Amino acid sequence: MVKSLLLVSYVLISGAFNALLASNGVKGFHKGPVIQFETMVHDFGTLKEGDVVNCVFKFTNNGNEPLIIEDVEQPCGCTIPSWSKEPIMPGKSGEIKVIFNSKERPGIFRKTLTITSNTTTTSKDKLLLMIKGNVLTKKQWKQANGSTKK
Repeated sequence: MVKSLLLVSYVLISGAFNALLASNGVKGFHKGPVIQFETMVHDFGTLKEGDVVNCVFKFTNNGNEPLIIEDVEQPCGCTIPSWSKEPIMPGKSGEIKVIFNSKERPGIFRKTLTITSNTTTTSKDKLLLMIKGNVLTKKQWKQANGSTKK
């Protein structure tokens, strides 16, 4: 009887302690959905003007509740994001695909996408992803690649 009472007490105290840690954001204890990206920046390198390229930002829900990506704000019409509208269950992965159209966009670029989700965070900062690179005009591209043909 005493052993049973001690075991029940231990389970109750342990559960309360874990809940307290999770509610205070202690690492290793996650309450609610938690999004973790493999990488948050993608560098396309050097592109030729007119190239249409894409990349995929992979993430995992490391929380204990379903994760919902509500919106991915695009900085302009040259950048188009897409993502699954279905909830990502705890421990499962998802992805955000980004298409960049370099038409009439010569020069160095950095485009930031703002993620809106149902994650709980103590930070007031938005979750941001970035794509970057350098777009050469067709003339610059030919010079850089040693081609003298027009």
